[in-house]
Amino acid sequence: MYDGAKTRVRTVGGDSEHFIALIGLHQGSTLSPFLFALVIDVLMWHIQCEVSWCMLFEDDVVLIDETRGGVNDKLEIWRQTLESKGFRLSRTKTEYLESSKLVLDVTGKALDPRASYRIGSIGRGAAGGDVYLGPSPNSSAPCPNGVYRYNSDVGPNGTPVRFVKSDHTGPGIFEKQDLNIQFDIPTTRLCVTYTIWKVGDYDVSLGARLLETGGTLRQQDSSWFKIVKTSGGLGYNLLYCPGPFACPSCPVDQCQAVGEVIQNGKRRLALTKDRPLGVNFRKV
Repeated sequence: MYDGAKTRVRTVGGDSEHFIALIGLHQGSTLSPFLFALVIDVLMWHIQCEVSWCMLFEDDVVLIDETRGGVNDKLEIWRQTLESKGFRLSRTKTEYLESSKLVLDVTGKALDPRASYRIGSIGRGAAGGDVYLGPSPNSSAPCPNGVYRYNSDVGPNGTPVRFVKSDHTGPGIFEKQDLNIQFDIPTTRLCVTYTIWKVGDYDVSLGARLLETGGTLRQQDSSWFKIVKTSGGLGYNLLYCPGPFACPSCPVDQCQAVGEVIQNGKRRLALTKDRPLGVNFRKV
């Protein structure tokens, strides 16, 4: 029926010459998409998952999974199966879409980028305590530039912070969104930059890169962070990531978790491979 079928393109300047349509669905045809769907359904039935996790719209396919790696695994199976039957999956037209959830404070309300929050450990007692700005030992910085956590949830409140998004779009802070973090306190002009978080150089004695201040906001050299749910679902973790300039769509598996090390008897925030710090947020 479609052997040797021809088509042409209608433009403002008139219709093009007819040409043979060898691949793809015939635009404007009601029968062609139906026949294609019948064939694809037979060829792919053994790898199709339930609806909402795998959906076909004519010659477009939607694959859904909880992780980017899961989506890539499904995509590879579809590619191999289609190519084994003489079809081709267009890599250039493949797009990733990620759905993120709003980050919530301890009262269940969405974080507001215009407001200030205290970052606290989800632990109790000696495992608790807020994050605060303090002086770093042997530092030549003219202002306090160390990011610490108090040793207990019984004691002083932490230093408030605000979360600065990479763009100015709307209210709310989303999980996995690129952020700068800044201590929100009154300070002198000299110390303004010493309120902005950044990741410092590797400290050989502590075996980690320490969190400090002296960073920049919304710049290519800024230190970028993401907020993600903990693996147990209780509270959040902070991740240090490449950022929107270096890697606009980097998955979280290319980020490093923020944990802590002991420096002169104090808990100093640092990048760690194990035991990321679980935190929550309290609006000031």
